[in-house]
Amino acid sequence: MPLNLDVDVVVVGFGMAGAAASLAATRDGARVLVLDQDFLTRRRSSARRAGRSGNSALADVRASALDAGVQVRTGCRAHELVVVGGEISGVGYATLPPGGAPTAAYR
Repeated sequence: MPLNLDVDVVVVGFGMAGAAASLAATRDGARVLVLDQDFLTRRRSSARRAGRSGNSALADVRASALDAGVQVRTGCRAHELVVVGGEISGVGYATLPPGGAPTAAYR
């Protein structure tokens, strides 16, 4: 994905709220980019909802968002909004090093 990707919505984080927001925006016709540290390996202990585990529900929402065309860039962390003329025109983010002690410095 190019660094100058033109999108309508940038969502930071692909947890339940980020996945649901990105899915809703995509369904409304927006081009959506999600920035996440690593949604493929992050695990959270979630409350049970309607007899299903939170992780199962989260996986379903993420899969629906991806199927709807949400683009996800993993291994990165947003650090600034680029503002031009009082309007947000971009998001600055850093690519995290793969694992180990250097990654901890970004947390």
